[in-house]
Order: sequence, then C-alpha cells, then structure tokens
Amino acid sequence: MKNVKINFTRLLIVVLVLALSMVYIPVSADEVKGDTEVISVADTPSKDKGYYEYRSSVETPSVAEGVINVKGLEYASFEGAVETGENGGALTGSDSKVTWSFTAPTTGFYQLEIKYFPTVSKGGAIERTLEIDGSVPFEEARYIEFSRVYSDGEIKTNSKGNQVTPEQLEKPRVLTYKFHDTNSFVAEDLSLYLTEGEHSISLVAHKEKLEVIELIFSPEKELPTYSEYLKTYSSNTKAAGNEIITVEAEAATEKSSFTIYPTSDKSSVATYPQHPVKTRLNIISGEKWSKVGQWLTWEIDVEESGFYSIAPRFKQDAYDGGFVSRKIYIDGECPFKEATNLRFDYSGSWNVKALGGEEPYLFYFEKGKHQIKLEVVLGDLSEIINKIQSALTSLNADYRRILMITGPAPDIYRDYGYEELIPDVLKDFKAQAEVLQSAIDELNEKSDVKGDFTNSINKLIIILEQIEEDPEIISELFATYKDNLASLGTWIQGIMAQPLEIDRIYFVPQGNEIPDSGDNWFKNIWFKIKMFVLSFAEDYQSFATEITPEDYENGKVVSVWMTNGREQSQIMQKLTEQYFTPATGLKINVQLVAATALLPSALAGTGPDVAMNLPSSTPIDFAIRKAAVDLSKMEGFDEVIGRFHPTAVTPFSFNGSVYALPETMTFLMMFYRTDIFEELSLKAPTTWDEFYEVIWELQQQKLDVGFPINAKTSVVSNMNLYGIELFLYQNGGTLYNEELTASAMSKDLNVECFEKMAELF
Repeated sequence: MKNVKINFTRLLIVVLVLALSMVYIPVSADEVKGDTEVISVADTPSKDKGYYEYRSSVETPSVAEGVINVKGLEYASFEGAVETGENGGALTGSDSKVTWSFTAPTTGFYQLEIKYFPTVSKGGAIERTLEIDGSVPFEEARYIEFSRVYSDGEIKTNSKGNQVTPEQLEKPRVLTYKFHDTNSFVAEDLSLYLTEGEHSISLVAHKEKLEVIELIFSPEKELPTYSEYLKTYSSNTKAAGNEIITVEAEAATEKSSFTIYPTSDKSSVATYPQHPVKTRLNIISGEKWSKVGQWLTWEIDVEESGFYSIAPRFKQDAYDGGFVSRKIYIDGECPFKEATNLRFDYSGSWNVKALGGEEPYLFYFEKGKHQIKLEVVLGDLSEIINKIQSALTSLNADYRRILMITGPAPDIYRDYGYEELIPDVLKDFKAQAEVLQSAIDELNEKSDVKGDFTNSINKLIIILEQIEEDPEIISELFATYKDNLASLGTWIQGIMAQPLEIDRIYFVPQGNEIPDSGDNWFKNIWFKIKMFVLSFAEDYQSFATEITPEDYENGKVVSVWMTNGREQSQIMQKLTEQYFTPATGLKINVQLVAATALLPSALAGTGPDVAMNLPSSTPIDFAIRKAAVDLSKMEGFDEVIGRFHPTAVTPFSFNGSVYALPETMTFLMMFYRTDIFEELSLKAPTTWDEFYEVIWELQQQKLDVGFPINAKTSVVSNMNLYGIELFLYQNGGTLYNEELTASAMSKDLNVECFEKMAELF
C-alpha cells in the first residue's frame, strides 16, 4: 500500500494557498497544452537492438551453407577517399563509406571475417560502423575496431646499468578481423542473419585509414567444447617429453597497442631478470594491459609433439575476491569454448597456476613453431556488465524524462503527479531494480567479491525501491538519484578494466609438475635489505644512456630538468637519444627533480641548461631577474617559432624578447549529448545564431548548456577569461594594448564582448 507523507510544513502551505483563493488542480499529461507542453514528454526513441535481441527476433533460423568471398576492390559504391592499397585491397579513408554487394546462397546465420592491412597513419584506433543492406543490424555493429600491430625495439642498458623502455615500432601486416563485440559484452563471435539473395555490406569510417583486402562470410559454427577438443587428438598418445618451455612475458613478439610495453617489478626476488637497485624490464604491467581487446603474442618452439599445460606466473591484485579474464589463441584460432574466458583469480603475490584451474586444460602442439596470443576479455563478467550497462542506459533515459518535467532542482513541496505523467518511468524503475539485483546475485555466485564492491549498485536499488513505494519522493531523491547514476557509470568503467601482471609463461608437458612461483619469504627479506643498502649509492635522477666525462669536458652535454614524473622523464630521454643526439651531436641528460629545486639551484649557480613542465609565469619571473636566456637571439629561432601559434608564445615574451617555448596549448571544444540531440531532433550548432537557438530549445525541456566563463590554471592567482576571449578574438579584439603593458578591457569592443558573455551566465 502506498505510503502517503503529510508533514506540517506541507499542510501549512496548503492552508495559505486556500486562503489566497488560489486553487491548484493537477492536470494529466493529455490535458497539458500551450507553454507547458514540455510536461508531455514523448517516449524516448529506442536505440539499436542488442545482439541477443537481434538473434531472438529470428523465429526459425535456417542453417546457412556455402562461403561468400568478396574482394575489397570489388566495391559497388563509395563516398569519400578510396584507392588501391599496397596489398591489392581497397584503401579506405578516415571519412569514407564503402559498400560491397554480394549474393547469399542460402538463408541463415553467417560469421564475417575481414582480411585487412592496418595502414600506418596517425596511430589511432581504426574505427568503423558496419551496415547490412543500408542499416546497422544491432547495437554492437555500430562501433567496431581493427587492431594495429606493434612490437618492441631492442631493450638497451644505459651507462648506469639500467634498462630503458624500448622503442615502440609499428609493424603492419595482413590481419584477419573476426566480427565480434568490441566491448566484449557478447563473448562469442557475432553472426549476421542473411536471407537467400542479394545483399550489401558497408563500412562507415570514423577514424584512420584501412585497407580492406577481402570480406568472407562463412556459415555459423560453434567452437568445440574442451571434451570434444580432446577427442580430436585422442589418437595422439605420444608423450610430449619432459622439457618445460619458458617464455618471458616481456619478450612478446607482437602486440595490439604501443602503450603495452615491458616495465620493472621489484616486489619479488624471483621475478626474472631482477636486480636490487638497477632497473630491469621484467614484466608486462597490468596497468598497461587491461583494456578489453588488447592482446599480446609470443612465439614458442616445440621440440616434441604432444599435450602441454600452459601456466603463467602472474599477479592479479586489482579485485579482492574477484577475477580478470583472458582469451587464448593458438596459431590464430581459439582451440575450444572454455578457452574464451580463462579466469585469473585474486592473488596478492606472484602465483603460478595452469589455465583451467584445479584440472588444468591440456593443449596439443605439433613439433615446430607456434604463436600464442592472450587477449583481454570480460569473460564470465560479460553478461553481468551488459545487464548493468543496459539498466544504466534505461535509467539515464528515465532521468532525462523527469528532468524535462521538474528541471534540475525539483520543488519538494509541489505535487508533480508523477504517477499520471510518467507511469512508464515508474514501471521501468521497478524493472531495472530487479535487473540490478539479479546482476549482483550473479556476480556473487561467480566470485567472492566483498559487499562494498557493489555499493554503487546497492545504493541505486534502494533509491528505486523507495520511489516504488512513494513516487512523490522523486523530488527529494532526484539529486541523489543523479549522483548514484554517475557512480554506477564510474563503477562500470572500473570493472571493465582487466589488469593482469605477467612475468613468464610455462608450457609444461603432460604429466610434469607445474613450477612454483619461486617466492621465498627469507629470500625476499634479504632482497629488500640489499635494495635499502644499495639505494644510498644509486643515482635515481639521471636517465641518460651513454654520457662520458669527456662529453662534459667538451661541452657536448645539455642538462634538462623535468618535474612531472619518472616515466615521462624516461620517455623524454629516449626521444632525445633517438632523434636529437644523432642530428646535433649533443647528448641530453634528463634529470627528475622537484619543482621547488629550480630557484635555489639557479641562485647557487648549479641550475640546469633547460627546465621543463613549469608554470607559464616562471619564465618571466626568471627573465626580469636576468636568470633566463633570450631565445629570440639564438640562431634558427625564426624557424623553430614557426611551429607554434603566435599567441602560444605571448606568455613567455617580454620587452621584445622570448624566454621559453610552449609545451602545451589549451583550446576550447564543444561537447554535446548525441542521445539528447537525437531525442529532440536537434543538430549540433556551427554558428552563434544556431547556438542560441539550441539553448532555447533545450531550456524548453528544462535542460541547460554549460558555457566557459573562466577557469583556474595551475597558477592559483591566474584566471583565464575563456568566455570573453571566444567573442573577443573572433571579432579581432585583444585583452591587452599593443605594448602588452596595460589592459584593453575599457574599449567598446571588449565591453560588448563582456556583455555577451554575461548574458550566457
């Protein structure tokens, strides 16, 4: 029974209203007209149906037969830039749409493979949308991503005995893309239902070039189960020998991203290679290898054919009681269904465990070389996260429905009549609460995560249940509801990260014992003691690879101080050694120091030649004290300064001299909610007049536009008037006079621009 709340304050308001003879009569959604038409909100247009809904819509699916091959250059039509690629395929541009026509021999579900070449371009993700017969078949086809191929360069050791991060090399080759869900919400490969006859397939480009060599449609087939896989090799009873094959994880031959590279770990003496104080790149970090779809490939040489267990030495300390997942490929194919979601349970320390758990899976290898690939997937979490994501999408749509009625701050003393205006939203609240609860139950069944892990979901369920009991409480809980939606979105992004650290991988012949982790408490204690003692004699500031005393004597060394982090300093050192030193003959000594050390060192005469990552005000502070060099008097200055926008150098200029070069430049961008614009049939504004029109339309629906008035920079006392600058610079104005000695804000144009900005506040 609905719980009706009547407090004294609300009763008093009713009495006052009656006394003033102002009677409020609730109106239904059907009766709302005129200026208040915003209350009658149309149903939110449904997004593309998901893959499971797409499959279930086919009542009696037929079994497809025959393979369809479509050559990349045999396209029927195209928009944008398309040309012949170096591998005989269609090289499609970053703004293209290419359509191919083909004939399906029979009706049924087909799996799609695309042979492609990831052309070297800007280095970003290659993103496309897939259309069948002119439309997106399901939501998962709206965003697909084609992998690039990278490898590590040679791992070098610098003059101090530390290994430095290797160069990241893009080595494109012909690859095969199997149509799948980029977000990994659907674990298996995706299939397309085609009726017998003519069809078309289109790839709509969003980012980067892509050479499409061939499109292949094959009848849908499922992976064999593990037991079926074993039966396939039942006749191969020959023992695989006794030699364990060991592969160092940091020695991967290929990878999908240049952000995955070897890092150093000193948490265990058994991690190989290891040193108490010197840097050894000995693992693949979980932080670098956590995004769904990322993969690493290793090559092994098998001397004896037979069955092997695969046992990584790993550490997964991200989710206490939880797990992360990987999918394994052997020579480009996943061997069996269970290998699509291999679990790595929580382990606070390094652990060696064979894939498959208590009863390790056996993988058959013929004698010779093989490629092993591990790909980041959601595994058993895929359906759970898909449920929660769908619930969040629906609840966000419900939030916007309420927002269009009440605005961002509902009056808690007003009866909005939610039950009459938005009965479907209230029903959806109940339905989504049940979906979220079922997701929590499934998560608890599949893992041992603690209760606080799902706090974001539990809080939202409580709010939805309270609203179910008393819909009028929406006004009071609206802000809390919004905050919990944001928290749930953050939770989803967090759990979709699947970090896993790997030191090495063992390939153990059947019947042999799995190696242990090598961790020993006494050895680790002794290792930590050596680390502590030797740390007093180790230089942790310099990252230079090869600098000799003679280089200093001959003036061939430039000292550079950086303040933003060890990893960034290592990257800067590597870039200078790779590009700057060969071109100039000068060696760079990048050192990591505290930002507060620059001024005292300059006063003491021990400062660096160059300092980086400093606040924009620092160069002028040093210049007026004659502690900075005028760059404009150096040879080649005009050529270098031409790389930057003229205004980017203004903060570093004084009395006609320039004392620094910019590292970054801030510029404004407009972001907008595509889902809201689609609901309201709006287009993104490209002129100020269109911008004002959009504001009016959105405000009619109780929605707002954020406009940059000002923003603090890294210097506390400095303020950037981004809002007025937008109008000012577009009209040829300036904030300062020509000599940059006084403000120009008193000019008529500046005042006019300030008024325009103030009107938007």
